[in-house]
Amino acid sequence: MLRYSGFMRRRAFFHLTAASLSAAYQKATAPTAASIVDNFVTVTGGPAAYAKIVSEVAEGTVNMAAQNVSGKVRVVKKSGNAYTVIEIPTIGKMEEGVTKGVAWENNQITGARVRSGEEREVHVRNAAIDLDHQWRKYFPKADLVGSESVAGEDCYKVVLTPKSGEPETRYFSKKSGLMLKMTATMPTQMGPMPMESTMGDYRLVQGVKRPFKLGVSAGGQVAEMLFSKYTINGPVPDSAFVLPPEVAGLVPKTAK
Repeated sequence: MLRYSGFMRRRAFFHLTAASLSAAYQKATAPTAASIVDNFVTVTGGPAAYAKIVSEVAEGTVNMAAQNVSGKVRVVKKSGNAYTVIEIPTIGKMEEGVTKGVAWENNQITGARVRSGEEREVHVRNAAIDLDHQWRKYFPKADLVGSESVAGEDCYKVVLTPKSGEPETRYFSKKSGLMLKMTATMPTQMGPMPMESTMGDYRLVQGVKRPFKLGVSAGGQVAEMLFSKYTINGPVPDSAFVLPPEVAGLVPKTAK
């Protein structure tokens, strides 16, 4: 009886030890927020491929189904400058950009304006050509806060906190490692505005995977962008980022 009792105690001890080691191993091998974001960089091309990018142009169409309107979209990035223009025949031209640190927008709704404060900081950050692979430079804090399904795929939910301003939440597929969604509260002229973007149809472009399908929802407006062409490291003249005359006239008043 004593031998049996001792055997049972040893058996329980070994089970407990094995369970503890298994739990410790699982904790040690569990993904972290940083490893998930780094894996996204890896599966979309790797740091070396990203480091070669100095300019990028994306062209395609934009559709706003609720308003039954569609048009063209063009996004240009180079050396910290950015320019986005959407042209819809029934609405007109809507353009925004970052030119030598000046963040601006120009359309029929807001008119010409120069962004300032946190609103400017967000747009200047998003204009950075190295935002994806040098993400730590812009987001010093990353937290894995759980899991959530996006488009039927189980995703890691990672919160990235910038040096200043509101954090962004990004959703990375556990299967592919690709980012499928991003949510944030964007500072705007009208106050904080929740925004959601979805990404899909990733394709390889000169060594880097880019989403050819982008959904954007903000301020009650929903748009879907379908890109037909990405050009990486093609010729992009500095004139692509020249401020529109309406905006240029505002810079001396707001730059101080």
